[in-house]
Amino acid sequence: MPDSPIGAELSEYPGVLGQRIILEKLGKILYSSIPIGFDSVLFRVSATVPVGQVTARVARVDGTYVSVLVDEAADRYTDELRANMWREDLGTWFSAEFTVTAAGSLHSTFNYDDEPSWDFPIDPSCYVQDLERFPRSAQHIPEWLRRQVELAGG
Repeated sequence: MPDSPIGAELSEYPGVLGQRIILEKLGKILYSSIPIGFDSVLFRVSATVPVGQVTARVARVDGTYVSVLVDEAADRYTDELRANMWREDLGTWFSAEFTVTAAGSLHSTFNYDDEPSWDFPIDPSCYVQDLERFPRSAQHIPEWLRRQVELAGG
């Protein structure tokens, strides 16, 4: 991992190997939240440094979903994964989805550029704090993020 303002202080497991370790730990937590008779769990995360939102739903084989609580350690691992996945100039992701099946497979997707979806309004200063912790070069700051920073007075 390149020298970063966040590297050693937030990421216990650096680099690509660290990502695999964190994903494995997160996957085990998510797997344990799948009740018998259900097919998978979908864990969604929207995050900035000061505020985050997670939702988890388990799916039945027929495709219907039920909300479920997931061990709070999942939040810590997603925070650590954001820190680990930070790259100079590019920043880190704002939202992610993790799907774990009852068969034990894990699939993840990460959103680095689009505005995250929130169930509640967040203060634009949250994005400013996120950029301070996970800086991006100007060409990698999406227009929606520029507007949020301007709204915060930045």
